[in-house]
Amino acid sequence: MLAEMKKFIAQSLNGKRRMPGGARVKSSTVLNYTGVLNVLERFQAETGDELLIPLSGRDNSREHKRHIAHWTQFRHRFTVYLYKCGYKDVYVGLQLKVIRTLLNWLKKHRGYNLKGYDGMFTMPSENLPVVALNTEQLQQLLDPGFRDGLNKVMKETLDLFLFGCATGLRYSDLEALSNRNIVRSKDAVYLTNTSQKTQTETRIKLPDFALVTLKRYKSSKQLLPYPSKSEFNHRLKELGVAAGWTSIVGKYRMRDGKRVEVKTTQGKSYRFCDLLTSHVMRKTTITTLLMAGVPEHAVRRISGHAPNSKEFFRYVQYSQRYMDEYTDKVFDGLAGKAKQK
Repeated sequence: MLAEMKKFIAQSLNGKRRMPGGARVKSSTVLNYTGVLNVLERFQAETGDELLIPLSGRDNSREHKRHIAHWTQFRHRFTVYLYKCGYKDVYVGLQLKVIRTLLNWLKKHRGYNLKGYDGMFTMPSENLPVVALNTEQLQQLLDPGFRDGLNKVMKETLDLFLFGCATGLRYSDLEALSNRNIVRSKDAVYLTNTSQKTQTETRIKLPDFALVTLKRYKSSKQLLPYPSKSEFNHRLKELGVAAGWTSIVGKYRMRDGKRVEVKTTQGKSYRFCDLLTSHVMRKTTITTLLMAGVPEHAVRRISGHAPNSKEFFRYVQYSQRYMDEYTDKVFDGLAGKAKQK
């Protein structure tokens, strides 16, 4: 299996293997494939379990059952190994998904007569919680007094973060922006962009605070100051501490079907500030627009999500929960006043 997986990765990288629509496989996807290969190599080395692909020229029920038994045993041993390594369901599911993709490729393009693995390499989906800023937190960051209290590095971090919240772009797309992406008309200034991940074209009207940010860095070669993604994520956590977002919220994941708390490297529960990453900008944009009543189809146009996107539906659920809370407060208040009369 490992030798065939290396061929699978090589053809995905050089363009011989393509996505169903004909597009090249993204480098980030190939990186995921390589990560799974590394895990499979460790699994084989540490367990002594040789990874074989069952071969058969026959097509009968006995051979089919033999294949089912082979893949059932492999899946069980492999997932047990992953859980012993401390991995959670999301990561285990990624491993199984890539293996399923590999087997489909072997069957379709390499001529392997594979049977019995259909439905074998799946995991129950886990809806990860949406971490996004609420209206009050955004207002706090937009307060000039808050910015004045920061040092130069934190001011740059704040500016980039707020600009990301205004546009909803992925960090990779933010890094690629230049002055050519800024379109000025008589009444407004727009940001135009083609997503590197989905090739979706967007045109976003920039709010006043985003225009102020652009003016601050007008003399710079780059549109905005871009640290590495890892450095930016580190700075965001410091920004969260400066904002006082240090309440314990915890971080939970599913492991072998059970909800477990994930702790920091220091063995502590996660604070809200610890959960801040570059992706929070995009989540904040989407949830803020939805909570403000912007139609879903318009928000999708800005975010680049497909109409049937499961990820986008999570944002809808998140924003609906907050709107329900606001609605309950209003009507509970009205009911209380009515009782007083």
